[in-house]
Amino acid sequence: MPSASRIKTTRRWWLYRWWGSYIMAELLFKSPEVCDELISVASAMIDGRLNLIEGVREINRLRFGSINPDDAVFNVIRGVDSETDHFPIGKLRTHCTEGYLSRADRELESYLDIMKSKLLVTCKEILRMCN
Repeated sequence: MPSASRIKTTRRWWLYRWWGSYIMAELLFKSPEVCDELISVASAMIDGRLNLIEGVREINRLRFGSINPDDAVFNVIRGVDSETDHFPIGKLRTHCTEGYLSRADRELESYLDIMKSKLLVTCKEILRMCN
């Protein structure tokens, strides 16, 4: 494992609102490619080209490419991933019965009705952070 001084980092600054005041924050990435991937996934989620849950799972994986994967900008992503990890997506759906899929889809749709706006705001924060 390389020492901390040998890890190449990309510094990104952004402003975020915290209890009524704006704070300058910094997030370090282990490589600029992580930022590029985050931009791609977040943009696809905002544009509707990527299923929100698939995007959440991908961003949750990519956050470990930052020096601080527990940064507050990822809190909504982490929460939604935890709350939806039992829903089948992608190839996993082929192994489920139709009855289960219809119940799971209704439950997921209800959940996303509540969380969609928060997810999209988080995606926009990620875009701001990486640009």
